[in-house]
Amino acid sequence: PPVTDREQQTASNLGLFVLLLVLVVGLLVVFASGILRFGLSGPITYLIYVLFGLTSALLTFGVLSSWGYVKSSSHSTEVRFGGALVALALVAGGGGLYEKYLHTPETFEIRVNLYGAGGDPQAVTGTLRVGYRTIRSEVTLHQDDSAVIQGIPSDMLGQSIEITLDSPHWRIPATEGSQPADNKHPLRVMVTPKSYWAQPEEAVLEIVASEAQAYDFLPEPEKKNLVLVFAVTNPGLKPVPLNNSAELLLRNQSLRVLERIPLKLTDELPEAGPGRSQLYSDSLISRDIYDVLFGGGVSLAVRFTYAKVDDVEFVSDDFTLIDILKTPR
Repeated sequence: PPVTDREQQTASNLGLFVLLLVLVVGLLVVFASGILRFGLSGPITYLIYVLFGLTSALLTFGVLSSWGYVKSSSHSTEVRFGGALVALALVAGGGGLYEKYLHTPETFEIRVNLYGAGGDPQAVTGTLRVGYRTIRSEVTLHQDDSAVIQGIPSDMLGQSIEITLDSPHWRIPATEGSQPADNKHPLRVMVTPKSYWAQPEEAVLEIVASEAQAYDFLPEPEKKNLVLVFAVTNPGLKPVPLNNSAELLLRNQSLRVLERIPLKLTDELPEAGPGRSQLYSDSLISRDIYDVLFGGGVSLAVRFTYAKVDDVEFVSDDFTLIDILKTPR
């Protein structure tokens, strides 16, 4: 039988609906693949899937239908769902499930929670930096106890990242500074107060012997009491704590140490404050050693050490006793 105009119109409409539906599904696939995401992530992607679902439902409304049949011993029930509803459920629900369980975003974000030694959140002011490969991302903190770092490449997930803090009052211990990147759980990073003192690894001192005085020691005439004055320059912003004991090094022209003479700093709690300060030491030495100090080819240097850390040392410039002695020999 010949095809009626109505049948031709229906076939034409169905073809248009199918074409538009294929176009919508194609756009959906392209969006899911990440090509047309335009950097979108998070909850807004679920809204986009709902919009795709509504568009699919509109295109299939009145064109497709589906049905289900439920039967029990006492009665039977037939349930019919419109194809539009099925399209909405498949597109929106399927897209949501894909985003939650299957899709791997190009980038992800991490949250860093800062806490003190007691385990409670600790508000910090400063700059938090996260490093991976050769990239450094940073967030400014204004009395914040957490920070969100965005734009980390997805292939860094589970890889080690370096976390550092630039703060006037707080620091991240070395044991806390490296953690695996995790986009599902916050990274807990402990912070500790910065010490009043300069840390051993950051302490720098410039030491110059500026004056020497020598006195007879009456209880023991064979000894001399040698008093040395040192000008100490600390370019840092914090004082450097020192051990009370120092050493006077006697060196030959090849800088080989010939003798080590113990010195005692006169301050009970010696420190080199920021800027320029003076430190005093005295020592009882034999007259024989005292005479050697004036011998030719012998130079002197003093060695200070960081308090309770003997392997962190500060050595003065070389000097000769005759150049700084202020009392008769």
